[in-house]
This record gives sequence, structure tokens and C-alpha cells, in this order.
Amino acid sequence: MCNSSCMGGMNRRPILTILTLETSDGQLLGRRCFEVRVCACPGRDRKTEEANSAKLQTGAKQVKKRKSAPSTDPDMCKRKSGSSTDEEEVLMLPVKGRERYNMLKKINDALELAEKEAKNKTRASKELLPSSGKRVLQKAERSDSD
Repeated sequence: MCNSSCMGGMNRRPILTILTLETSDGQLLGRRCFEVRVCACPGRDRKTEEANSAKLQTGAKQVKKRKSAPSTDPDMCKRKSGSSTDEEEVLMLPVKGRERYNMLKKINDALELAEKEAKNKTRASKELLPSSGKRVLQKAERSDSD
């Protein structure tokens, strides 16, 4: 299979060709642009192109397909890993308008910052606690063994 010319080939894209007609002293007389496809089956492409141009001339409307809006169903969520908790679950939320998006982004950033600070605070308080039942002596206190 030829990747540059066959129907399923990845490089089968139109190439914009520009022809210019100039005089010998460089004066532009005319310019024409058209798309060319590299193809091993020119008959097939000619028939397709003729059918498309005939549709345009007869006034048939071209129907554009719209992308469907992403669903917000919980079933469509993706998790970071198989053993993640609900807090690690990543959800997609479609938002209309840049202003609303920025507002929701600020709220999300603030929540993530508060969560991070809470984790740091609990980590710092755990570092201050002695391990395995020992207690920290203050300056004025004496140990029980004295």
C-alpha cells in the first residue's frame, strides 16, 4: 500500500498549487490557485471531484457534522490509577464562556492550595510529636527518671 496516494494513506491531503503568469520584466499578469492530490488512481479522484462539483452547481447543501458535546455523566470520568480514591478522581466539566471558566479555575486553584496547606500543616504537627509514646520535655520539666 502506498502511504502517499492510497485512500487510507496518511499523507493523502490536498496540496495548494499556485501558478503565476508574469512577463519577462516581472510584471504579474495573473495568478491561479488550486488543490492537487497525489494519487495512484486519478480516475477515482476525477469522478469524485466531478460529482462534488456537480452537487455544488445543482445547489445541494453540504451538511457539516457537529462534534457532540462531551457528556458530564460520572460513568465517563477517568481515574489517574486503578486504586485511586474519590479525591484523586479527575472529572471534565464543559464551561461556556471564558469569564466563567476563569472564575471556576480560580476556585479550583484555591481549593487545591488549601488542600496542600492542610497536608503540610498535618505533616509539620506530626514531626513535632515524639514517636512511640515518648513525650517532648519542655525547659521547665524534668524527666520521670530523675
